[in-house]
Amino acid sequence: MTRMTTTAASAIATGTALLLGCGGDARDASDASAEHVQEEAREAVDAAASYVAAQREELVARAQHAVDDAARQIDEARRELAGLPDDARGRLEPAIDRAQRARDALADEMGELREAGADGWDAARSRVSDALDEMAEARREVTAALAGDDGESAAS
Repeated sequence: MTRMTTTAASAIATGTALLLGCGGDARDASDASAEHVQEEAREAVDAAASYVAAQREELVARAQHAVDDAARQIDEARRELAGLPDDARGRLEPAIDRAQRARDALADEMGELREAGADGWDAARSRVSDALDEMAEARREVTAALAGDDGESAAS
């Protein structure tokens, strides 16, 4: 995916350079050729922008699904807290808190991803990916705490 992103960014940069370098009136054959190159450059820029937008929307959808699933798991874990012994509650409460923080961080990164332009796509994608990883680990911790595991076997 990084190679495709790099290719898309290169296409945008190349297209922009061509658009800037090929401006002017079409008065002779070379100007007509320049217009053709300009049009192809515009199409390349549009295609690259469409690719980045599609990738962004796919990642936002994946992250939203993770946020929604985490919210359900957190709600379920909170409901189970009351019926647990103190030691189990002592393991579950911090796990729930971590999952809540991870869910909130992922939601924040999704907002940043939605706003990221082509220039910030790689950095935003990386932050969302990291937040997804943290969310997954936090959810494993909640699952382990609910199962009565001390979390050591879930982390390995």
